[in-house]
Amino acid sequence: MRTFGKILLALIILAAAVAAAAGYFLIYTRTSDDNLKPHHYANAVEDDDSFESKGKTGETLFELNRKKIKKTGSHYIENFELIWQMPELPTGCEITSLTMVLRYLGTDADKVDIARGYLIKEDVTCDENEKYYGPDFRYTFAGDPEGDTSYGCMAPCIVRTAQRYIADGEYQLSPVNLSGSGFDDLLDYVEHDVPVIIWSTMELVEPEYKAKWRTPDNKEVVWPSNEHCVVLTGYDADEGTVRTHDPMNGVLTLDMGAVCTRYEQLERNAVIIVKGKNE
Repeated sequence: MRTFGKILLALIILAAAVAAAAGYFLIYTRTSDDNLKPHHYANAVEDDDSFESKGKTGETLFELNRKKIKKTGSHYIENFELIWQMPELPTGCEITSLTMVLRYLGTDADKVDIARGYLIKEDVTCDENEKYYGPDFRYTFAGDPEGDTSYGCMAPCIVRTAQRYIADGEYQLSPVNLSGSGFDDLLDYVEHDVPVIIWSTMELVEPEYKAKWRTPDNKEVVWPSNEHCVVLTGYDADEGTVRTHDPMNGVLTLDMGAVCTRYEQLERNAVIIVKGKNE
């Protein structure tokens, strides 16, 4: 038994070392019944070594981005419902995030209904010469969110989708493309109970650009293969964390600098929906 205990201890130490080397940090997923479960995200820590470029003092982009955020205090949007994209929309994080915001604002939005009836989408195809063709994913969803091999879309497409849904339902709401906004600006909206749809990456990993194709106007576009879309619903600037409603992983508390970094790497795509109609 003593030998077994030594072996077990050695395995625990080894596992801890591997986790530390992989850059893991502990966050929490709040499930629908409000039970907290531990959840791990890779590469979402201060000492992330996945970046080739560091500051002069050895600080990573995560640390530098956290330090440049001037927001103070904390605020969390209450009564914001989590909606899961699975199993109906395996690649529908953008549509599900939009649905969460629309329901928060009092509509009876349904993620599948929006995906089928209001989302503008187009497949990516391959010809006999193995050349790929598809839409400009900024404005049109590449693929179909009900398929598990599709790509996705960016903020302008979600704004267009929201506009179509809002017009059809005659809701007094207006989608706003916030793309290009600084992270502090996004937190200002959250402070005023305005949830922000933001683009990031799955499990906050480094973006990868592999899939590419030609659009109808012969422009080459390159898709970030681990793109992900969530809703920013809270922050604690003193703790350096933000809360997101993630349609794939639940309600998460994440490193503020990590989320800011991925948001910026995904070209600062963000959308809000405000009450009232734009004239």
